[in-house]
Amino acid sequence: MYVDLRLNETTYLILALRYKELFSSTGPCLDGNAPYEIDTYLTEINTGGIDANYMNFRFKKYLKALQDGEETASVLDELHKLFAALTQKEQKYANIFLHDVHSGDVTVEDGKTLRYYIRNI
Repeated sequence: MYVDLRLNETTYLILALRYKELFSSTGPCLDGNAPYEIDTYLTEINTGGIDANYMNFRFKKYLKALQDGEETASVLDELHKLFAALTQKEQKYANIFLHDVHSGDVTVEDGKTLRYYIRNI
């Protein structure tokens, strides 16, 4: 039996980010030992730049729909799919921020990216 694995670069980088989180202070491998042996080059991949421009494009699309009074649920779902590229901590902050934007508690400044707000919450 053969399995056809379709993996693109974005999915690979997201999985590499999840792997790196295993060894963080909040991950399940607090002692630093993985349950199985994996090459260490995975922990050296820079996963910070996973299509931040595309995420920001979706964020702007969400803001426009919100301002125009359009349906935001589908746009917000598309944005949430991109949260896999964020760390667990960043995902938490992004959800808090988006909730605050939706409720009107936060005013978004022109030129500021979603990543900017996530990192400065």
